[in-house]
Amino acid sequence: MKNNINEILEVWNRLYSYDPISKNELKKRYFQNKRITRIEPNFYEGNYILMGYKTRFVENNDAENAYILSMGCNDDVKCNKLFENNISNLPPSFKNVFFSNFTPDYVLPGVDRDKYPFLYEILKKLNFREKETVISMGRELHNYEYHKNENIGNVNISEIKTNESLELLKFIRKNFSYDWYFRALGVLKYGTHSQIVVARIKGKIIGYGMFSSGSGDFPNGPGERFGPFGVEEQYRSQGIGTQILIRLLNNMKMAGIKYTYFLWTGEKAARLYYRFGFDVIRRFNIMVFNI
Repeated sequence: MKNNINEILEVWNRLYSYDPISKNELKKRYFQNKRITRIEPNFYEGNYILMGYKTRFVENNDAENAYILSMGCNDDVKCNKLFENNISNLPPSFKNVFFSNFTPDYVLPGVDRDKYPFLYEILKKLNFREKETVISMGRELHNYEYHKNENIGNVNISEIKTNESLELLKFIRKNFSYDWYFRALGVLKYGTHSQIVVARIKGKIIGYGMFSSGSGDFPNGPGERFGPFGVEEQYRSQGIGTQILIRLLNNMKMAGIKYTYFLWTGEKAARLYYRFGFDVIRRFNIMVFNI
């Protein structure tokens, strides 16, 4: 195992020079990650595929999906053999393999064709198809001005309070994915109250947003990674999300954070972020293989 990690690191950092990874981070995200079941083998004569599936199927629609965190191929024939072996070792009920929606532990949400065209070609040869394109956005906060929240009817915007933690977690589990629940739980345990903002109507939580470091040794503490961020479906398109975003950017600015980013959104949702000075950083193709 130790030699494989070192060899995988060498291939990864050579091929993905814009997105290198440390040994500790690789162990945390894959080799020692208790939330996933790893698929073996993951290394074969200079080629690697880090495939797995979520150990606990907390969402019914995820009980048939496997994910690839990363792959490095120096030889098409050997890489294809490694991929076929991985597929054969998946549970028989599985139907899809995604590259690389491995939330909450992905390094990148998909294939950056501009920086890594070779990876896109490898996946196409393995009969992956494009599912969708997502964008990563960011903005510097040096020139961001403090905005006061506007009143929207009977909507109240405020930071999370300690006695509201359980209610927020229940709200997230009802309306969003387990990955959002997992991230919020981490910040509630190890972060600060200013990192989570909630919207309420008559005392009921109807939306929230958060920010955190998102990686490194203290992923749940204050940092530049924005999100997750969402509003209950029936209350969307009423300006509530805008007010949550304003409050979060204010809190980030007051915490001394100079830049903010997120890795994944669609073109439609991006329109809100454009209004607040966010720009597209990268585009990613989400790829899927049907077993």
